[in-house]
Amino acid sequence: MRRSQHLKLYQIYLLLLPGLAIYLLVTLFPTLMAVFLSFFKTRGVTVLEFVGFSNYITLLRDSNFFFALRNNLYVILLCLFGQVGLGLVIALLIYSRNLRFRKFHRNMVFTPVVLAPVVIGIIWSIIYRQDGLLNGALRALRLDFLIQHWLDDPSIVMTYATIPIIWQCIGFYAVIYMAALSSIPEDCIESAEIDGASSLQRLWYITLPLIRNTVFICIVLAIAGNMKLFDHFFVMTKGGPGRASTVLALYAYQNMFKLNKMDYGLTISVGIIVISLVMILITKRLFRSDSYE
Repeated sequence: MRRSQHLKLYQIYLLLLPGLAIYLLVTLFPTLMAVFLSFFKTRGVTVLEFVGFSNYITLLRDSNFFFALRNNLYVILLCLFGQVGLGLVIALLIYSRNLRFRKFHRNMVFTPVVLAPVVIGIIWSIIYRQDGLLNGALRALRLDFLIQHWLDDPSIVMTYATIPIIWQCIGFYAVIYMAALSSIPEDCIESAEIDGASSLQRLWYITLPLIRNTVFICIVLAIAGNMKLFDHFFVMTKGGPGRASTVLALYAYQNMFKLNKMDYGLTISVGIIVISLVMILITKRLFRSDSYE
């Protein structure tokens, strides 16, 4: 019996080995190399000299870095409401008993998720441009006073560049919420209905506490995903106009491949990881078990 158990464990480890190898090769090893090279002065792939924390000191004094960080935080704020919040609302609507064609609605909401971010960026660039679909629709409705350069105005570019990100990912969070809602025992909901609880009361006192861990996971995914945004902004704005829509990943790209500052670009990448981890730890602290007591 013991030999059989050891054999099963061996088979499990053997099955896990390919995935673990891919993770080490694609994720962990490049991350460790980025941390290592951030302590050196490099030009392209050539390592010149060890500079210690010089790159990180430069990072802390870099106003462009903090401007890009502010843009990322703004996107995260919008996505917490647009992706995580509206995702829950959509999941509740789809999961409601009175909705017909539930499978159709679920598929429609999830469809944008399977599209590549580059495709999303191209589609919304066509929508937003001066002679694009949005301004064309406004002209057709005789709302010419609303027509504007949607991605060329520094004061609004971040908001409108974030809308496609919310549109693409909202179905992802809705599906996660629907899986969590399906695990709630029907007896709890029925008992609350019998006791006269309203829909809002059932949501606040029963549904949300039972899916609290799912909400936490969705917030963590939103933070991690939006801290490394690159594709959408690269395709739609390339950080412009000026640097108004530059996010951290795009700023790292510009330093590495345009300014040939590989060391500083890697330092920015490490900064993205550290800031993401800090934000996730703060979120975990807020969602600790006794925070509702």
